[in-house]
Amino acid sequence: MKTASPSTPVWDNLTLLPNFGIVNEILGVFGIPPQPFLTSPSQALVTVTMVVVWQNLGFQVVLFLAGLQNIPRDYYEAARIDGASNWQLFRHITLPLLNPVMVFSAVIGTIGFLQLFTQVVNLNFTDQGGPLGSTLTLALYIYQQAFARFDLGYAAAITVLLFVIILAITLVQLRLLSRRVEY
Repeated sequence: MKTASPSTPVWDNLTLLPNFGIVNEILGVFGIPPQPFLTSPSQALVTVTMVVVWQNLGFQVVLFLAGLQNIPRDYYEAARIDGASNWQLFRHITLPLLNPVMVFSAVIGTIGFLQLFTQVVNLNFTDQGGPLGSTLTLALYIYQQAFARFDLGYAAAITVLLFVIILAITLVQLRLLSRRVEY
């Protein structure tokens, strides 16, 4: 196992270790046996996903809070006067007016997950993609081809392919998720 570099806090590397990690200590309090979070091929991808979701949760919350604060209160007041219930307010005012925020969140989140690299490398202590390659991402594969195997042409071709994939998914998301809303 690779030791922590001076720039990496030691507690980051100890959090998910199978024998004495902080998370396993907390699970032990509840009688759950230690889990091999990053050393098991069946749990490594789920663990990386949970870490990335937790890492991006704050940004998403701030984004949605800004979107909610941007909705004019006049709409809610007018709907209340007309006798709208809380569910009707949410369904007919809040959701449609949050659509641009939801589209932006989905597009940015998808792009971020397709480019996932640093979290996988930092959590697995290696650039090999975790146990049995279970957390190998396309960005990590590009890195391996370019800097471990020095096959720069192939890595560049995969990078262009990644760009095309991201572009196609983004266009599909914009087409399917965007709804015209008039204020």
